Formats: sequence, structure tokens, C-alpha cells
Amino acid sequence: MQKLYRRRVNPHEIISQELTRQLSAISYDIRRQVAVLITRKGEIAYVIAGDHNRIQIPDLNRVRLGTDRLVGLRCIHTHLNGEPLSTEDETDLVLLGLDMMVVIEV
Repeated sequence: MQKLYRRRVNPHEIISQELTRQLSAISYDIRRQVAVLITRKGEIAYVIAGDHNRIQIPDLNRVRLGTDRLVGLRCIHTHLNGEPLSTEDETDLVLLGLDMMVVIEV
């Protein structure tokens, strides 16, 4: 998972096919949700391994520019049971000021 930090995503894409495959494979192998937070420049800022049901996004207050602004990060993470975006995902999107919250079904 540490190698994911070296990957880059085209800033005009949400996520690359290769990164989608990697996240799916890792999540499937370890049977946990896996997430990456990607900057608007396409850099991987955070890699997170959760448990089977959820991820815990770290405190992002240090990157926020103000309470009414987005943090400039999109969260792409896996779900293992085919479930859609959860209420917790939607809450994180709003309260953390993420640009986007995306789920990959594994």
C-alpha cells in the first residue's frame, strides 16, 4: 500500500483505471475497505486501510483554508459488499469539506 503514494492521477480524471484495479485488488486481498485521498493536482495525499465496513479519514483541518471552502481532496474508496455510498460517507463528504466521495464496489 505504501507504493500507492508514488502514483499520480491525471488531474482531469477522477481516478485512473490502473489505480482502480490496484485499490480493488488490495481491498479484495486484505478484506478491508481501502481509500486514497487525491489532491486536485493528482497526487495521492493519504492512503487509508479501514476495516470490513468503514474507513476512518484522518483530521483534515490543517488543509482547510476556511470553513466554507473545500479541502481540495477527493476520496476514492472501496466497499466490499456492493453497497452504495453510506450515510457515513455522505457525512464525511460534507463535514470534512471533500471535493468528492467515490465508491468502488469490489
